[in-house]
Amino acid sequence: MKQKIFVNTVKTLRGNLCSRKGFSKVEALCAVIIVIFLIGISVPKFISLHNECQEGNTNYNLARLRSAIAAYYGNNKGTYPTDNLQSLIPVYIESIPFAKVKGHKKSNMVSTEFTGKGGWYYINDKNDPAWGEVKINLDGADSSGVDWRNH
Repeated sequence: MKQKIFVNTVKTLRGNLCSRKGFSKVEALCAVIIVIFLIGISVPKFISLHNECQEGNTNYNLARLRSAIAAYYGNNKGTYPTDNLQSLIPVYIESIPFAKVKGHKKSNMVSTEFTGKGGWYYINDKNDPAWGEVKINLDGADSSGVDWRNH
């Protein structure tokens, strides 16, 4: 007798569990809340990573420009370009690379005076002790707090 009641109970439970066709509204709501919570945590991190990648790419492009200037210097009897770096193209670099950081427009303009408006700042004055230096033409600091002109 006890065995028959147990078998009927198991059949009833199995029938109830197997007859369910989907999530209840409460279960679906909980799943949606969990997904929204996870998105809320991850999106700011992805935005931060995107900004750091842009900064890293700009620093890489700065290194490419400096390398091209050094090659020019070596091939031209110890003189740096006296223009806005167009003399580097196409022999030393295929094109002037872009500087792109958060809050500023993407730019590959080379200015011979610091404007803070983006792109690059190149010192082309032979009488300036910093002749031949190229810097990022931005005011402010990167995400690490380092002034853009000190890169």
